[in-house]
Amino acid sequence: MKKIAFIIFLSLGFKGYSQSSDIVYIIPDNVEVALERQITYLKVDTTKTLVYFLLEKDDEGIYSLSLFHDIINQQEGLTGKILKLTNRVLLINKNKYPLILDYDFTFGTPKVDQIATFGSREGNIVRSVILFHGYTIYFNKLGKIIKTSNY
Repeated sequence: MKKIAFIIFLSLGFKGYSQSSDIVYIIPDNVEVALERQITYLKVDTTKTLVYFLLEKDDEGIYSLSLFHDIINQQEGLTGKILKLTNRVLLINKNKYPLILDYDFTFGTPKVDQIATFGSREGNIVRSVILFHGYTIYFNKLGKIIKTSNY
């Protein structure tokens, strides 16, 4: 009986570390406040609109967070797939928003059934890029806001 209880206890303990639990990203306070201000400014109706973010880092160590807001369930291709599967979320105020990374598009592919076999995958993988025109905030690792853009 003790062995069964121990196995059940272990199973429940590992459940907390499964892929289904969120990885919460915390950004510097002034960046978080600026993003919250922008979401409020846009007057986004979160019942009809999905708000999510793309996090990138350039060669000089400057981070950028781009704010996307699209009609719920209108995301297609790799972006839609990543948003459905991601467990990364960006905490802004009390809200958690899906977070995708630039690496998702560099190494991910929307056509998993067409990736070929081990040793001969390169050249068969469909890569993706997001062309974005909207609010992006640029900051360094210490949280200093370098600039914002809204184009």
